[in-house]
Amino acid sequence: MKELLMWSNPAINTKTENEPLKILFLEDSLLDKDLTVEQLTQAGFNMAITHVKNEIEFVEALQEKSFDIILSDFNLGAFNAFGALEITQKRCPKTPFVCISGAIGEEIAVEMLKKGAVDYVMKDKPGRLPFVIQKALEGVQETKTFELAQEKLKLLSRAVEASSVSVVITDIQGDINYVNAHFTEKTGYSHQEVLGKNPRVLNSGKQSKSFYEALWNTINSGKEWKGQFQNRKKNGELFWERAVISPVLDASTGTITHFVAIKEDITELLQKEDELKQSLKEKETLLAEIHHRVKNNLAVISALLQLQSSEEIDPKVVERLSVSTSRIKTIAGIHEHLYKSESFSSVDFSDNIRSLVNEIVSFFNYENKIEVNFVAVPVLLNINQALPCSLIVNEVIVNALKHAFSNEKSGKLDVRLSEQDDQVQISVTDNGIGIRDNAMQNKNFGGMTIIQVLTEQLNGTFEYKRVKTGTEFSLSFDKNEAHGSASSLLL
Repeated sequence: MKELLMWSNPAINTKTENEPLKILFLEDSLLDKDLTVEQLTQAGFNMAITHVKNEIEFVEALQEKSFDIILSDFNLGAFNAFGALEITQKRCPKTPFVCISGAIGEEIAVEMLKKGAVDYVMKDKPGRLPFVIQKALEGVQETKTFELAQEKLKLLSRAVEASSVSVVITDIQGDINYVNAHFTEKTGYSHQEVLGKNPRVLNSGKQSKSFYEALWNTINSGKEWKGQFQNRKKNGELFWERAVISPVLDASTGTITHFVAIKEDITELLQKEDELKQSLKEKETLLAEIHHRVKNNLAVISALLQLQSSEEIDPKVVERLSVSTSRIKTIAGIHEHLYKSESFSSVDFSDNIRSLVNEIVSFFNYENKIEVNFVAVPVLLNINQALPCSLIVNEVIVNALKHAFSNEKSGKLDVRLSEQDDQVQISVTDNGIGIRDNAMQNKNFGGMTIIQVLTEQLNGTFEYKRVKTGTEFSLSFDKNEAHGSASSLLL
């Protein structure tokens, strides 16, 4: 009949503070069982002992639960330790088995060890038992640690073999110790053909001697080398590889024992990069041609308008032709800034507004009589925002030059551009005669219809108002909500 006994001594804990050592004890002598338990208790073991006296109870105990260690007497009537060990090997081969006997001979003890027992203890020397148990448990832990390391090593090995990059390991002389499957697939060389050889079997002759000297100097100094080179496959085909080569250090001495290279075939990537560069070059050529044609066409239109203006007698017609010419120049200016900008998706509108205003003033022949003051921060606008803004500023500046300074033909313009939290603000203030109270009701005033349409494209708001020194125009819109269209080129 099985008997479960528990002892605990806080001085020694072979497992955890709350989990006792689970011992299956096969012993048909109650006296010997008690003496053994007493010996382990005095040694300080925190333990839970399941006591069984025969084969049937032993098998039932193994069926019901697992144990950390098994202790067994040798002679058990019709059953003995060899039978118990055989059952243990079948049911729980990793559980350490210790034989305890008072009459076991040396030959039998050796045979027990050969069959898988971790140790044996003579009953007349019970003082060895605590040390044997402790050693057996440490052996189990070492075995678990080793098996875990082996599993990790197998996992790493499978991962390296299944990798889509080449892995090469060499000794410190550079002779190949290992290559993975991808290496053989990529180069055409089998494992047998490269093992013991130097990686120079792949040398294409495209890299200089100094290139490889620098590589070896780097890794021999304990540093990692990164770079790319052109190698040659077994069939003579050239291919490009990007590689990372690292030294492997001995954990105890810190000396270099091996080098590991991880290499990726980048031939196709470089080919695509070349194709992309060629495509970009072709597109740049096409863009330059388109820009040249647009610039020339706008210049022709501007020249025709100016020619027609010079032949026209009616002052109102001349004025309208001049305004249209100014608008054409504004459109040409924003396209020029976009072409010269670093990004084709946006322009710095602060640069554009400066040149735009100066060109309008110069176009209307005011020379130095109009003083222009700029306060502008860099503001990036896409083409669908920059073009409507440019046309709006054109209308406002032309209106100021035509009406604000109609008497003296001189004065000051204050132009400001700012941005805060994606909110763009543009203002133009003149010190002219000032806007009339009913001017805003006149749809023909200062290109009002054009300004309204363009402001709607920007999803913004604008205002004309009289100020102490003249007239102020202000425009405000959110860059994220603006949806201006470059197609609305109003002439």
